[in-house]
Amino acid sequence: MADLDQKVPAVWKHIGLYGHAVGTFTMDPSGLTWKSAATGTDDIETKRVLPKNAISGALWTIFGRSGHLRVLTKATEGSKTKLPSSLRFDGFPPSDYDRLADIFSSMYGISLKKHSMSSAGNSWGNTDISNKHLVFRQCILEDADEEGEEFEPRDGDEMLSLDLGEVSQCVLPGNNRNEIEMQFLESDTVEAGTDQLVAIRFYVPPDQDADPTDKDAPTPAEVLQSRITQIASVKKTSGSVIAEFNENLGTFLTPRGRYSIELYDSFLRMRGAKYDYKIKYDDISRLFLLPKQDDTYMAFVIALDKPIRQGQQVSPC
Repeated sequence: MADLDQKVPAVWKHIGLYGHAVGTFTMDPSGLTWKSAATGTDDIETKRVLPKNAISGALWTIFGRSGHLRVLTKATEGSKTKLPSSLRFDGFPPSDYDRLADIFSSMYGISLKKHSMSSAGNSWGNTDISNKHLVFRQCILEDADEEGEEFEPRDGDEMLSLDLGEVSQCVLPGNNRNEIEMQFLESDTVEAGTDQLVAIRFYVPPDQDADPTDKDAPTPAEVLQSRITQIASVKKTSGSVIAEFNENLGTFLTPRGRYSIELYDSFLRMRGAKYDYKIKYDDISRLFLLPKQDDTYMAFVIALDKPIRQGQQVSPC
């Protein structure tokens, strides 16, 4: 416990940050620091610094042989840096809970709470949006007190939590008004060969009391999609538009459909009736302008290092 008494930094190696590679995790009286082992630079993609006054809570969970730490954040006065609602780290020895709890209490005045996760294996449950995360919880059905009454569902342990800040698309696939498809940004900072969650689709049961003949009434899936889109800021874009091209100027072959194009300083935005795409210029590998067989129109091809997705279809250009 020398690191508690003398206030010297406590260091853990090979700690992973959600969406990134592994690195070094350090706790000292000024706050938390994580630095990626993938590179020696100090840019924002390879280093995270969380000041002491920005820490609002901490949760501890054990998955298999690894301890996971979720650090909750809060806004601080005078800070221009926008912090995520939480930072998640994994790779801690499960036996280090007491050490971490003592450091959080001694250095930051924060209680490290144990957070239970459901391992029941259910593929359905209750959903809620909390702290800019879409949270799935186990649905527990309890017997009614009186005969003939319906089961009363209640929330169980958390099964899954998705950061809505990482959502790039949220649509109703096809003509199905009871399903939602969420697509996620692909990180450039993970190690090669690391699996990433790029899309998830889930079914939202329709309201049993709704009038099936009323086609204008939104379904529960459409209501949830609207909330997710608003919180995730999928359709919002910061910066000034340099140039804009109307959707009537041409038709995209892949992804098929009509899209308007907005050019910004470091990326372009494709806006369609259902899907929107944000493409960084750094992800464009080649541009081709090819004549078509009628010698009247030209085909403009944009080759991408990272393909864009439309449902199950992947378009590399």
